[in-house]
Amino acid sequence: MSFQYVNILKELTRRRGVVKPLNERVDRLRKFVVESEVKLSVERARLITEFYKRGLGRGKSVPVQRALAFKYLMENVSLPVEPGQL
Repeated sequence: MSFQYVNILKELTRRRGVVKPLNERVDRLRKFVVESEVKLSVERARLITEFYKRGLGRGKSVPVQRALAFKYLMENVSLPVEPGQL
């Protein structure tokens, strides 16, 4: 690793350590997100597969297909509400 890269990493770590939450609820949510495990979504995979199988983006450029797939996902995915989010 280069000296400059190490210094950048140290600075980022320092700055992340001094983040001041807006309030207690935001602090709890931030900790929840930072400390939670990465989850794979079967629903997301199913919806994206469904989008491409239906050919909803056929004939469009790849970036437009991806944008349309994301739009389809956002319009159809269920939104779980975790404790403390409301």
